[in-house]
Amino acid sequence: ERTPIACESSKQNSNPYSKIPLDYQYGAKIVVAGKNNYRQRSIPDIDYDMYMSMRENRRRIFRHLYYDVFERRKYTSELFNPKNVKLPLKSEKNMDEFIKTAQIYLRYKDQPIICLGRSPKWFLDAAKWMKDGISGYKFVAFSGNWFSLDKVEGVRYIDSMRPSEKEEIAYQRYLESIKADPASIVENYKKTGIKTVITDFIFTSRGISSFLDLMGRFAKKQGVIEDFVNSFEVVAIGSTDYIERTLLAHDEDASLIPELIIPPSLKEHARNLPPESLFRPYKIPYKFYNMYYPMFMEMLINENTNECRSSYYPHTAWTIYRPDRFKTGLIRDMSKVKALLETTDISHKNVSDFSLPMADYRNLLNFRILDALNARGLLKVIR
Repeated sequence: ERTPIACESSKQNSNPYSKIPLDYQYGAKIVVAGKNNYRQRSIPDIDYDMYMSMRENRRRIFRHLYYDVFERRKYTSELFNPKNVKLPLKSEKNMDEFIKTAQIYLRYKDQPIICLGRSPKWFLDAAKWMKDGISGYKFVAFSGNWFSLDKVEGVRYIDSMRPSEKEEIAYQRYLESIKADPASIVENYKKTGIKTVITDFIFTSRGISSFLDLMGRFAKKQGVIEDFVNSFEVVAIGSTDYIERTLLAHDEDASLIPELIIPPSLKEHARNLPPESLFRPYKIPYKFYNMYYPMFMEMLINENTNECRSSYYPHTAWTIYRPDRFKTGLIRDMSKVKALLETTDISHKNVSDFSLPMADYRNLLNFRILDALNARGLLKVIR
């Protein structure tokens, strides 16, 4: 493969920035969660506006840091997965494939987009930074599933994994507060005639089907179920190579292209009338887009890339905190979080602020994506 754009020289010693001190300070002091002391951030928060404000000599510094910062620093033990310290997308081939996947969302730039869980966020952010890109998207935290797939009985609930009534009420309030509940989606569709896109990474599709199962029950409670099934479509990203190497290795009858499992709460209302039902039994539009396997492994299976973007939010946490408030320190009762940690298998990493190295990891990856878009002439111009 050709030398990455970010490499200014094939020899590190000839790089004028190779002697940057490891403790060179870029940002302001921030409080480390759960501690009274202060530590200095080494990488600033890098977003589109920050990148565009940088002079070229500063961009060169970050290009250099991107390629070896975590190999040189001693605090990699604080990453979510310290065994995988290398930043992704160093290969120009993988970067090209990343951009190709992000460009999928340009097809939906005129539609409201709901990002379900952490996985699509990097691609959606890149699509937001592109020329003629999406204007934005709405993030909805969701983790877990409660279905099993039976070859004879089809989809079955796993009762021990389902949220309680109290948890469902809390989650519905969360969706209503961010205008991502069925009634809000229906209201937008009636006003504009434009369907909302719900996008997620799909492997077995049990996760997104569990979310849609909730949405179907909420829609019935809100009295909008018939309109709801006509007001959205599902756009999925995934890797057929990954499915073949993992799922098909254990189940020869599994589908290489994951199907969208229509949950019980939507089946009755989402079914088309004959004769369409003979060929396409459900009227919820669904598209699956395949990704290049090496890039997929770096951006979706890599725990550091995945976990540094947002909250892990299983149903056991729905009554305890809201993800849009917890990460900004507005949670009122930390004792509930401690109780959650003591009674479940949720890791402390999942429900506490990200470590400083994780913030550096996220911001350097932001820079790398922005810089690659700029080098390819794909970055939008400041208005």
